[in-house]
Amino acid sequence: MSKISSTYHCRKCRQALFTNQSLVPHGEGKSKPFMKKKKIKGNKNSKNNKKRSYKQNNCSSYFLEKHAWMGDVEKLKGIINCPKCKTKLGSFNWSGRQCSCGVWVTPCFQIAQSKVDQKIIKFDQYLQQKIRSVPTNSDNSVNKNKPMEMKKNEMEKENEKEKEKEKENEEKKENENEKEEEKENEKEKEKEKEKEKENEKENENQKEKLELETNQKQKQEIKSNEND
Repeated sequence: MSKISSTYHCRKCRQALFTNQSLVPHGEGKSKPFMKKKKIKGNKNSKNNKKRSYKQNNCSSYFLEKHAWMGDVEKLKGIINCPKCKTKLGSFNWSGRQCSCGVWVTPCFQIAQSKVDQKIIKFDQYLQQKIRSVPTNSDNSVNKNKPMEMKKNEMEKENEKEKEKEKENEEKKENENEKEEEKENEKEKEKEKEKEKENEKENENQKEKLELETNQKQKQEIKSNEND
């Protein structure tokens, strides 16, 4: 394990991001480099104007291992932002990308050198300061546990809220059902009352008819007696 000699910080907010241990060496000369064409100054009619000099590009990016602070990198490709100020630092691509020096790096977690500053630090000084914000391989597990715990707590809170909503909805449904049952019972009672009234009217009519009939019979009997 190599000693930590430098750390790399976001140029905008100074957030510590990674150390030289996280750098992925990709070598040189394994593939054809990019070449820049540069015209040589001279007269327009000069033959030297047709000649061109070629200059090889140096690496303009750092290639890293996967880190927790990069966020969601499960997609095929995407952008890498600073975890503090959200400034774009670089990009990632699981199918790989070519460095400016010409070498193809797969998978590619690329940070632009212009977006970070290098800070040289001694190993003893690093141990004394205990840089917690630098996500090295040793503390990746610690850094991963914190967001996982936060996510678990959020999920538990959401589940509790959903359960409370379900309970409220069930209570509302029960209350609505009870109200509907009460209304139906009231309607049935009203119907029964109406039936009772109708029966009473029928009974009264029947009584009146009987009385009339009896009266008529009595009158007839009286008349027959008188005739006799």
